[in-house]
Amino acid sequence: MCPSRSRALAAIRILGADTMAGATLPGPDDRAILAEAVGTFAQPGPDPVTDWQEWAMHRAAGVAHRIPAGLPFHAGDSWKTFAGALVALSALATPTLDGPLHDAVRRQPADIARGAARATIRRDHPTAAALTRWLVLLQWYGVRVPLDTGLLLDHLRLLGGTDARTALDVAVCDRMLR
Repeated sequence: MCPSRSRALAAIRILGADTMAGATLPGPDDRAILAEAVGTFAQPGPDPVTDWQEWAMHRAAGVAHRIPAGLPFHAGDSWKTFAGALVALSALATPTLDGPLHDAVRRQPADIARGAARATIRRDHPTAAALTRWLVLLQWYGVRVPLDTGLLLDHLRLLGGTDARTALDVAVCDRMLR
């Protein structure tokens, strides 16, 4: 394999399901390159967050993969623990991915909003953008959220800086809101 293709596959493997975040309906070539990346580079060490990221990557590639056994948070966890897990899983906050994790997220919009508000106040723009992405997805599902996501996105566009992850999450939110 040529070095530039190997680097491209490594980048896709790291980005994971977000590789498809901009595509409304990924085409067969898109899925094929994701499947190649999955096959070329091994899954990172197992843990609940990585297992869900892996599930999302396979799902986006159109490759069958088991649903992870458990959620990366537990009933009764604090809102901070719950929101922290969702930040690490923001690539799953897309309409094309839906599963047991998303069912759990639908039940806790106030905790996600609390995390997004706290991150915004602390000027932690990447965290605020990741949690806003989950809030926008909840709206896409028809769930009422206790914050104005439009204002959050305006704030992130204005003050979010040049962080690539923040820009990606804001762009995905914009796409979901269209």
